[in-house]
Amino acid sequence: MAKYSKVQFIAFNIRPGQVRTNPCPVIGCACPQFDPHPKNLHFCKGCNHDHVSQKKYLGDTEATKDIKIRCAIMKKAIETAFHDANLLKAKVRRCSWNVFSKKEPVLKIFMAPEFYFRGSEGGYPVENVSQIMETMREETQYKAYKDWLFVFGTAIGYQKHEETLSKILKKKDNFNIEIDTVARTIVEDCEVRGRKTGVSRKVKKAEKKTKPDSTYYEIELKAGGYFEQGELIEIGWPNDRETEVFNIALIQKGGPSSSKPPSREGAKERVTDPNRELIVYKEHVSGIDYLPGSVKGKYLIHGEDRRILETEKSGESSEISKSGLGGGSVFTVDNITFGVEVCLDHACNRLKNYYDYHANKSDQKVQIHLIPSWGMSIVGGKICCVDKGLVFNVDGSRSDSEVRIMKDHKEYCCTECNFIQSKPGVCLKCNTSYCTTCDKFRPPKTTCAVCSTALSKVFHCPEHGEQGKLSLSQNNCSVCNKKKVVYESKLQPIGTLVKSKVAIPVTHPGICEYFESDGKIVVYEERNIAKAEIV
Repeated sequence: MAKYSKVQFIAFNIRPGQVRTNPCPVIGCACPQFDPHPKNLHFCKGCNHDHVSQKKYLGDTEATKDIKIRCAIMKKAIETAFHDANLLKAKVRRCSWNVFSKKEPVLKIFMAPEFYFRGSEGGYPVENVSQIMETMREETQYKAYKDWLFVFGTAIGYQKHEETLSKILKKKDNFNIEIDTVARTIVEDCEVRGRKTGVSRKVKKAEKKTKPDSTYYEIELKAGGYFEQGELIEIGWPNDRETEVFNIALIQKGGPSSSKPPSREGAKERVTDPNRELIVYKEHVSGIDYLPGSVKGKYLIHGEDRRILETEKSGESSEISKSGLGGGSVFTVDNITFGVEVCLDHACNRLKNYYDYHANKSDQKVQIHLIPSWGMSIVGGKICCVDKGLVFNVDGSRSDSEVRIMKDHKEYCCTECNFIQSKPGVCLKCNTSYCTTCDKFRPPKTTCAVCSTALSKVFHCPEHGEQGKLSLSQNNCSVCNKKKVVYESKLQPIGTLVKSKVAIPVTHPGICEYFESDGKIVVYEERNIAKAEIV
């Protein structure tokens, strides 16, 4: 049986991002007023021109310091949320009303947006990411937070794919050399660069050889190059200068560990219970996730232009996260099943695809669907939760949030154009109508604006779409002679909006140096948690 029957969502709305490093580049203009524009262009109000934006990530270059400051701002936001979310204020922050009250506790879900943790390098060395959970546990370990679930937005970790050092053992001629063995397999188009001579040549053929006392490579180069015998060389692979990124949603259940009794001060011990700390990997990399580099197809990260590699799949083949550390998007805490999609994963329907095609019959369905994002909304992908389930989105790009309950559907969203309307059926924006009197296609209205004839649905060819549109008098497509079908866009029910309270500002001296906007806490009305279901 679930510990909670009610939930209350708390959004930390703040805009992580970048800062422009230059004013308008037009000589004599120097106008700093740029408006956002697609494709990394910005419009200058001073000279009425679009210019390529030169930006940098906000934050500190030192990962440890950057994480420390961002954690301090997050802790301040949690404190602000705590005092507002509790109906009866406790005199001491670390003594929650829920600890002493006989009233059934309410689960509080606190969530920050995607990219909250990234630093001025665009990310942290992956080994630094664990510091975030450790630092935040200093605050979340207290009894006051035992009925809280925290989603600290996401953190960006990176791992460079670098060159490997070797040595020329023997030079046969300018095209053929023997080099000391390396850990990775040398393949065609690997690049050999001499540290002394500076010569760089690509590999045509590489064969690994073994002697009784050593192993080496025989290399044939595509072009002749002067290397010195004994010279140190760097081996670069065809996909070198790549950086693997880890966009990780960080999740903690608050309160002291149940593995041993809490201390009088409020449980100073670390929490070690299973599924008290979880991570969810974002699978898809979006073009807006990183600043564009100076070379097409590359992005700026850790001060370099790099090709970005998506996170490799974790060891857990299912989306069901049993250990909490495999990166799967579905997990259970206190007998409540949660699903997490980070931004583009929602647009790619990560959860919906799993439950439609890969879920096992014993898998629990999602009761609460969480979407931390930068540039995504609830209607941007297919909602995946049980009937009367809840969906929570906190978006950094908009510095806004939204909660919906999937019952009493008062709104519907078009899966083609994301247009929201109050009536089911077909989309009133992208579904065109046809007037039989005028023999022309008209905007989606009840009657033709020209002749007042009742409008009919558009027919189109299933293969030729717009090209194969037909009038009612036609039977077959003029392109392929196939039978006509009714054109109807699909509408997704998106439930009903949950009301929120007035936003409460979060103040901290470091916000302006680390974020594009001031932070604010938005607390939503309590809602019942939907009953658990299995596939």
